[in-house]
Amino acid sequence: MSAPLSIYAQLTLKLHTRMGLSPTAIRLLYAYEDFRIGRIDQDEFGRMVRTSANMRRAATDIITKAATFMTNHAEEVKHCVDMIQTCTEILRAADKPPSMVGFPLKKLPLELRHRVYDQYIRSASIPEIYSHPRKTACDCVAYCPSPYGFFQPVSLALARTSTQIRDEFLAYFYKKATVGFTCSCELLKRVTDNDILRNSVRKIRVHWTGPVSDQAFLLLAKCPGLKELEIIISKSTTAYMTKREKELRKYFTTQKPVRLVDALGIDELLLIRGIENVSVSHLNTKQGGRRVDEDKVNLRALLRSKLKLEREDD
Repeated sequence: MSAPLSIYAQLTLKLHTRMGLSPTAIRLLYAYEDFRIGRIDQDEFGRMVRTSANMRRAATDIITKAATFMTNHAEEVKHCVDMIQTCTEILRAADKPPSMVGFPLKKLPLELRHRVYDQYIRSASIPEIYSHPRKTACDCVAYCPSPYGFFQPVSLALARTSTQIRDEFLAYFYKKATVGFTCSCELLKRVTDNDILRNSVRKIRVHWTGPVSDQAFLLLAKCPGLKELEIIISKSTTAYMTKREKELRKYFTTQKPVRLVDALGIDELLLIRGIENVSVSHLNTKQGGRRVDEDKVNLRALLRSKLKLEREDD
């Protein structure tokens, strides 16, 4: 079987004009040429012909006119046979069932895929997310935004479709949502185990408490996209002290409570850079002991003076 005539060969031989093909038939031949050279795929071309009665009728008209033209012009038999063969291939492609089931999301440009992800996230109304169940067995106070908070599970079914979509969607998801952590132990566990979260998260809210606050805040400084940080403080924030304060209290006994600036993790917290929005909040009184407002105001001023500085690698 010889190769079908290209659209350029047809134009050179003026077959369209000589056979009296309609504009629809000519558009069909151009579309077939795009399919033949790979500009459009099998499914798209088949759908174009299958869903248009005019396109399918144009294919049969080309066959009829090619046969008539061949009868009157014996020297053009080969070219007419090629045209008939082309129309046969067109009809075969139209009758072939589509090989792809579902919406071709991965074929969309990245900007359009992000718009799809955005609509998916908006439909779920996710201003703030918390992990459940907790992956740590610590005894830290389980911070909750409100004592009357009502939580619903977040469906991430879109992230289970493929590896590429999972990585893209979760990265976009973490950029949009505020990710909350009930304690520094949970923060350390989640950020360590989840590379996509660590590299993509933009907004974090964390209750500053736990025996690994120093490690958690040190890792937090390595989140390249982090722009908003809210620190929740409570009486349990100073339950663990820095190594320096712990060492000094061995020799300088005092009845005074541990200052907030001596809480474990303060030094590592002050090493974070590149944060655009820093805030400090109290833990709800029904969830734990509340610190004085002076601690909140002073810590906020300290963090804003340090954390808003530019990153050294910027």
